[in-house]
Amino acid sequence: MGTKTIPIGRLLPGYRCVILDDFSQPVFTGQEGELFVGGVGVFAGYLGRNELTKKALVDIDGEHFYRTGDLVRFDSHGLLYYVGRKDHQVKLHGQRIELGEIERCLLQASSGVSHCVVVKYDDDHLVAYIQSNNINEKQLRQYCESHLPSFMIPSMFIVLEQLPLNANGKLDRKRLPTPNFAALPSCSVSTNNQNNYIQPSNEIETSIHKLWCEIFQCKQISTTDSIFTIGGHSLILIQIYHRYKSIFKFHIHNLNIAQIFQYPTIQDHARFIEQSLDLEQCHEKSWLSLNISQGQVSFAQERIFLDEQIRFASNGNQMYNIPLVYRISSSGKSLSILRVQRALQAIVMKHSILRTALLLHTNGIVMQSVTEIDSLDINYQESFGFTILDTNDVENAIYETIRRSDLFDLTKGRVLHCYIIRDCSSSLENVDLLMKNDIILFNIHHSAFDGASTSIFLRDLSLAYNLDAQLPFDSNMLQYIDYSVHERQLDMTKSRDFWNAQLDGYDMESRLLLPVDRHRLSNNQRSGRASVAEISFDEHLSHSFLTYASSHNVTPFQLGLAVFYTFLFKVSNGQQDLCIAGVNANRYRIELQDLIGMFVATLPYRIQLDPTSSFEKLVEQVRDLCLSILDHSHYPLQQIIGSHHSPAFLETMFDFITIDSDIEHVELDGAMLEPVSLEKGDFVAKFDLMLMFVHKLSGGITFSLTCSQDLFDETTVQLLAERFSYLLDQLFEPNQTLAKQPSLHQLSIVLPQEHVLIHTLKTNDINRSLAIFNTVPQSFSQVAFSHLQKVSVELDEQALTYGELLFYVQQFALLLINVYGVKEGDVVCQCVERSLSMVIGIMSIQMAGASYCPLSPRDPLQRLYSLIEETHSHIILVHQLTQNKFQFNIPMIDIDAAINTENMLNDIDLSRLTNVTMDRDSIAYVLFTSGSTGTPKAAQIRHQNFIEAIRSISEVGILSEEDTVVQMTPCSFDGHLEDIVGTLIVGGTLVMLRPHGHMDFEYLSNVLMVHQITYMDSVPTLLAALFSYVRGNSNIDILRTLQTVCSGGTFFDIP
Repeated sequence: MGTKTIPIGRLLPGYRCVILDDFSQPVFTGQEGELFVGGVGVFAGYLGRNELTKKALVDIDGEHFYRTGDLVRFDSHGLLYYVGRKDHQVKLHGQRIELGEIERCLLQASSGVSHCVVVKYDDDHLVAYIQSNNINEKQLRQYCESHLPSFMIPSMFIVLEQLPLNANGKLDRKRLPTPNFAALPSCSVSTNNQNNYIQPSNEIETSIHKLWCEIFQCKQISTTDSIFTIGGHSLILIQIYHRYKSIFKFHIHNLNIAQIFQYPTIQDHARFIEQSLDLEQCHEKSWLSLNISQGQVSFAQERIFLDEQIRFASNGNQMYNIPLVYRISSSGKSLSILRVQRALQAIVMKHSILRTALLLHTNGIVMQSVTEIDSLDINYQESFGFTILDTNDVENAIYETIRRSDLFDLTKGRVLHCYIIRDCSSSLENVDLLMKNDIILFNIHHSAFDGASTSIFLRDLSLAYNLDAQLPFDSNMLQYIDYSVHERQLDMTKSRDFWNAQLDGYDMESRLLLPVDRHRLSNNQRSGRASVAEISFDEHLSHSFLTYASSHNVTPFQLGLAVFYTFLFKVSNGQQDLCIAGVNANRYRIELQDLIGMFVATLPYRIQLDPTSSFEKLVEQVRDLCLSILDHSHYPLQQIIGSHHSPAFLETMFDFITIDSDIEHVELDGAMLEPVSLEKGDFVAKFDLMLMFVHKLSGGITFSLTCSQDLFDETTVQLLAERFSYLLDQLFEPNQTLAKQPSLHQLSIVLPQEHVLIHTLKTNDINRSLAIFNTVPQSFSQVAFSHLQKVSVELDEQALTYGELLFYVQQFALLLINVYGVKEGDVVCQCVERSLSMVIGIMSIQMAGASYCPLSPRDPLQRLYSLIEETHSHIILVHQLTQNKFQFNIPMIDIDAAINTENMLNDIDLSRLTNVTMDRDSIAYVLFTSGSTGTPKAAQIRHQNFIEAIRSISEVGILSEEDTVVQMTPCSFDGHLEDIVGTLIVGGTLVMLRPHGHMDFEYLSNVLMVHQITYMDSVPTLLAALFSYVRGNSNIDILRTLQTVCSGGTFFDIP
């Protein structure tokens, strides 16, 4: 998703990375994946934790890469963007959510929000903890509602003056206050407005009201409140339904649970229960004309009508316009406009659906009413629209007409509007005639028309025109309104059971993780604007696709659907339980074949695919699914989705259309009309994403992706189409080796140009030569010999040149070897405060061939003991401030006392140091994690890791011999080694602080000014406090020498 995110940059020299999905396959640009880092920085594993090491270090093409646990994406320029932690990605009600995305939104809500964290509780709630002094929950919620989809909005906002931190300055999640979910509004009085409260009006409503109040534990609920606005959900509705059966003793055939879901108010439930108590089971009636002019709409009409009223309320009624555009192609034959108009009158007379009004009654039921027309009345202007338009720009006029929002008036039954569009330059003097290239445009509303209605409409148009408006039909013929009644009297018990089983365990609110550029906001409104990408199969690919379908005994629809499932699996980061919407003609009885009307059923097609299975197996699975649906396609979508007013699967649509071009052409009394393809880029989006295959029997196959501009940029849609085309090539190109039957997760939608970029990231600087010196002591000794008189380290009034520091390091290393028997492979722990002794100890341990392990003087004794035990350290280095912390039988060396004793000078044999055997793969450091997520882990860092890491940042100008570095990072963090050892091996000057000096801002400010510090590394909270102190004391000049400031780990709010 596109956000205002600063990239974390490109790779440093010597580092490499790959970004993989959950199946260890490379991701495409913009897709989230886990970051794996290789190259010089990869550590040697965890001390004594082989199984953990195997999980952390992954072999990729013969090289170890570190599994970071970070989710990132990369762009077309190779820049990396941090998305969040993989372990901070949660599922709520089946919807995968990245908590970091919510936290970024909250930080942008107000300048008063300095820090925040979002936590998931159980499977019901997200709770946002906010650090702020001047913002309230209402402001935060309003901002989230305008910037986040509804499923990502926290249930509760808890504002704190300070988020709890642990000893290391990190967020302490265990100390976050426990939310009181009982305080959440479980019900409200008529949607937060006492004046709208409607009390029960009869005995049944009173009984239901009493039951609801009992379940929701409140005193009153308006009878018009939806159960979903007062904290209800599907499980509660099921509970209520069974309580209804117990109280009112109705039969389940008379009132099913789907009706309770669909109409979720007390008034609705009372009405259904009242009807069910007196209802006698109906026997199925024959499908004959009922000779009625009013009645409830069909399920399909209802779906279209309400969708237009709710989702597309701001778009007028052009959203459901079905345009049929024809151009006169005959050279010597003209058409009469008057005869066309009369022919349409005859069609409207025959098919009453084309003059049927739709009205929403106050009881919430959508009704239809047929407008009666006297067949002798020649004034049909009230029943359909007919407009003649002469223009100099025919093409533009077509598109402007289609986009008009006043084409229809459903309340008056105006669902058809015909436009005659003529070119002014070629119009004849006889205004009634249409000649070659003139246009006839029929706009018909989808509530009265579907794809299968087209051939019926065109057949009757030709017949009525040729017979001069005489269109014979039986006045008792079955009409669409009759079908609407018959449909509702069907026994759909078996179909209901089928769909319940089909969707068992599926979360209707779970959305596909499509690579959107922005989220739809919680108001759920649609602009209707679309971006479309269309790609045509070449002749070979079309032949291969159709041959595959034939040889595997599947329809092109089923094969295309299997490809779409595969694509969605790949593009959604490996989602396996996929449910999308598909369409079915739904003319399941012979009586419906010649009716114009809206019969199309939108149905959920759910598949649970196995990523390790082959595409061929998936095709078989899809075929079985489609065949099983056929007998139950008439079951209304409203009943399938129950209480879910806008289930997520309806936003992803699939269709496969086969067109016979010979049938498309129309002949009107010898004049030929040919269809006009609408190719101008101004399309309508009824769904988030729709894939449509079009197979022209006289030509090839094309597919188009139609995506909502509410979510997708045009470039993203084009990329998605290219990825889909690339997948088709892998599956059906004759030259591809599909016979090898790769697993679904092995199929790729990474484009060839992206493979080049991925290869670049993976092989970045792979031929880079290694550093001249293999170990830290070698590098330090070389720098020291080159800068003997340069100050290497200083603390207040104390200072050591490089020559002096090297002397003390060598002497102390010999002491460790000669007296304490330290050798390569040993781990030596050191627990000292900031001091020159700390520096001498670190460098001496390494020069003796051992591994340095820091112990923080601030840690509790229990942790210190456990770390010493885990490292098997035989000695501990201390100084006068820490020597009393340890009281067990492990040798301790007081560094201060040792370097000041004359005995250390008695046995100076530097040749002993040259005999120390270690190389670039030897372990230089053993560093423990904080243990905030569990047991502390001891990471082993090789000499090569550290040297090359410092070399990488030095090569890009971050750290050099020109720098004066202030050492602020505690020894419990690995950053203290970059400060201390990194500075010394590049030849810079290291400035140590007295113990706790980093918290004394007056002292620290003086150090920055006196020593003219150029490089500083610290946590954001400390830096922010320091900068605030400096600004408050109007002493900003002390920062003027700073050239590099490094920070990370949490939000950085610069005052």
